[in-house]
Amino acid sequence: MAADSHWYLKIGHLGTQRNPEVGTLEEIKEWYYSDGDKEVLDKYSRFVIDIIPGLKVEEVTGKTCITCDSPSALPYIDRISPTVTVAVVGNGGGATICDEVGRIAAELSLTGKWNSELPPKLFEAIFA
Repeated sequence: MAADSHWYLKIGHLGTQRNPEVGTLEEIKEWYYSDGDKEVLDKYSRFVIDIIPGLKVEEVTGKTCITCDSPSALPYIDRISPTVTVAVVGNGGGATICDEVGRIAAELSLTGKWNSELPPKLFEAIFA
């Protein structure tokens, strides 16, 4: 529950739509200042309302976002110098795995040690 005593549900567009039409800085600005894709908003809000019986919806609003993809399709969690650690998720999965990425990155940043069963090599930052 939010500070205003309301519940909020964030849903994101899943699937193959990755805003391929957004490529320049001007297009990115235009997308962020827009109301987004009304068809997607209607479709997903209707889906949530339909699958949760008795759900009372006061308002449906949409926000825009853009997802950046890494070449590995995995997040970057890497200590790139003794004082700089990067943690970048992207790839459309940020909300899903942000807690774990943050935990690993915080430990790496504070101690310099990798604390995960997954190998750190998978998450090395790639600078092109």
